[in-house]
Amino acid sequence: MIRQDQNTACSLSLCMKEGMEWLIHLDTDELLYPSNRETLRQNLPASAGHITLLNHEVCPGWRSENPFRDCHYFRLNGRSGFNLYTNGKAAVRCRRGVYPRDAHSFGGYTGSAVTSSHLVILHYACPSYDRWLAKYRALGDFPDFWWDSPQHRISISFHLQSRDIYKRCIREGDFQAAVEFWSNQVLMPEQLAQQRREGSIGWFAPI
Repeated sequence: MIRQDQNTACSLSLCMKEGMEWLIHLDTDELLYPSNRETLRQNLPASAGHITLLNHEVCPGWRSENPFRDCHYFRLNGRSGFNLYTNGKAAVRCRRGVYPRDAHSFGGYTGSAVTSSHLVILHYACPSYDRWLAKYRALGDFPDFWWDSPQHRISISFHLQSRDIYKRCIREGDFQAAVEFWSNQVLMPEQLAQQRREGSIGWFAPI
């Protein structure tokens, strides 16, 4: 996370150097939706300096070759429980003094802080079994705290459970526990359809 902040600070410097007006913090498993220029212009008001974009989280599945093309069902922010973050991502107007607070917000901006109701982030977090395993293999045995600080304890149970299950499977040489854990994450087609009718799940096809 420290590396993320450093990269964002570097990006802010480049944006100001190149005369770019706005910066949005996105990870490689996220898409801005919708992403057309007209929608962007309409939702980046002149008075705003910081805009929070709500995130929706992909519904986990078993397989996906290309999640951006294959995965269309998303848990809607504020209407469904999420496995990972729920506090959205931010766009900031690039000015001197702006700095990243964390991966989700900026400080030092001028102008108002607003939340967009039209621009959202589609978060393709752990969209399939193999990508979930790959994520926690890459993260390794991380501590129970953000930034290694006991003052910032991780409260996302899915994140900690995934770490512990992967460690257990490696230790025991048996991934049955991982399969069972993931099977509880995947919704059947009839469940997806029902929750979509109830308004807790949405359908998106950005690509």
